[in-house]
Amino acid sequence: VGRFEGTKQKRVADCLEEYGQHYGVQNTPTNAIHFSNLIKVRTTAKDEASTAMKKILSQEQK
Repeated sequence: VGRFEGTKQKRVADCLEEYGQHYGVQNTPTNAIHFSNLIKVRTTAKDEASTAMKKILSQEQK
């Protein structure tokens, strides 16, 4: 369990509580974990893509 994992899941649950009804999503522990994991995967993918682009651009400048 990550240091801030519970905190992030709590924030996600708060968002689901406030906005989930507009999207037909209930605030359940399973949904909070699911959306928390989606955010983590998206952030990781974005970071990896950024690193790959920096490598490509640095090689083109040589």
